[in-house]
Amino acid sequence: MSAIIEGNGMKLQQADENSDPNDLLLTGFTFPDKPDLTIPALVFKKTKDAVQKLALSSNPVDRPSSIPYNLTRSTTAGQGMFATEDITTGSLILTERPILVTRAEFPAESQLAIEPYLQVLFGRLTQPHQVLYSNLQNCKSPLEAGPLVGRLRTNGFTFSPYEGSPPHAGVFPNFARCNHSCGPNAQARFNYTTWAIELRATRSIQQGDEIFISYVDVLQPSIKRRAQLAAAYDFTCRCKWCTLPRAKLAESDARRADIAGWSQVKLQMGDGSAAPPDFLAWRNSDTFAKMHPSALIQSSLGKVVAATREGLESFMWMHVMTLYKVYALLGDEKNFRKWRTTFRDLILANLGVTPEFETANRQLDDPVNTVPDWDHWNLVAKATETAQAQ
Repeated sequence: MSAIIEGNGMKLQQADENSDPNDLLLTGFTFPDKPDLTIPALVFKKTKDAVQKLALSSNPVDRPSSIPYNLTRSTTAGQGMFATEDITTGSLILTERPILVTRAEFPAESQLAIEPYLQVLFGRLTQPHQVLYSNLQNCKSPLEAGPLVGRLRTNGFTFSPYEGSPPHAGVFPNFARCNHSCGPNAQARFNYTTWAIELRATRSIQQGDEIFISYVDVLQPSIKRRAQLAAAYDFTCRCKWCTLPRAKLAESDARRADIAGWSQVKLQMGDGSAAPPDFLAWRNSDTFAKMHPSALIQSSLGKVVAATREGLESFMWMHVMTLYKVYALLGDEKNFRKWRTTFRDLILANLGVTPEFETANRQLDDPVNTVPDWDHWNLVAKATETAQAQ
C-alpha cells in the first residue's frame, strides 16, 4: 500500500526491503526479550533500520524489584500515579517501552488526515494495549485531531529512538498517567540500551504522595508556564508554585531565572574529573592555603536551598558537586559523605547507572584512600604555615 498524507506530500507505505530511507512507513519494532510483541510505528525507513540495529544488542528492560506506585484518581487531573511506599532520590519508579511510536512532528493541516494511519497502527496493538490507549485522556477538540491522534498528542512522550535522530513520539501508557507540577519529584529519560523509558525520583517521595513530572520548561516565569500548559494540554496549572501570592510568585520567578543561569556553565554532570568554576577559582587561587572556603560553602548551600524551595532538586547538582569537592579537600568526612551521597543520587536520577555512580559508591566506602587530594587544604595550609615560621 502506498498513499500520500494530505498536506505534506510524504509517501506512506508498508515496509519492505526496497523502501527508500526517506519513505514514511507503517511498520513495527521487535526486541529479543519480547519476540512475540511488535510495537506498531509510523516512521521513516531509516528510523526503522536504526532501531532494529539497536534491538540486536538491546538489554532486557530493567524493572524495579517491586512496583512502587499505583494508578488512581487524582485531585490534580484525571488519573495520577501515587507512591505505594517511600521512594528515595534516584530510585527507579517505572521502566516501560512504548506501545506505539510515530514521528513527533506533522504539519498542522495533516493532523486530521493521518488519523486513518493511526487507526492502522491501533489495529495492530494487542487487545490489552488497545484498552490502555483508548482509556488515555484526549484534550484535543475534534476540529484539531481525530481521537487517536488527539490521544497521541495529549500523552505522547517526545524522545529520540536512536542517538542523533529527530524527535519522535511514543505512547507509554503507565508513564502517561504522571501529572504535571512545576516542582516535579520525578523525571524521565530514554535508555537506548533497553529501548525503554526510565522514571526516577528527583527527591524523596513519601508513601501516598503523587508522583509528578513537568510538561514544560519549569525555569520560565509562571505566566509563561501556565500559558503553554493551557495551550497544549487545556488546563490551568494549580501547583503550589503557580498559586503563590503575587509577591511570593515574583520571588519564585526570580529564583527560577537564577537557576536558569546555572545551565550556562559548560559542565558535564557525569564527568567526575570536572569541577564547577567557583570551586576551581578557589582551588587554583594563589592564596588557596590561606583562604578557608567558608564563603564558597555558604554560597553553594544558598543555591541548594533555592533549588529545593522551587522543587527543582535535579538542577542543583553543580552546587552539590562543589560542596562534596570542598569537603574532600578539607578532610571533613561527615559532610563529604552527606554531599557525595546527594550527588550520587542526583546522578542516578538524571543519568541512570553510570561509571560516575559506581565511582561515588567506591569513594563513599573509603573516602580517605580513594578520593584524590583528600585533606589537601589542611596539608598545604600546615606546610605554608611551617615554611613561614622558619
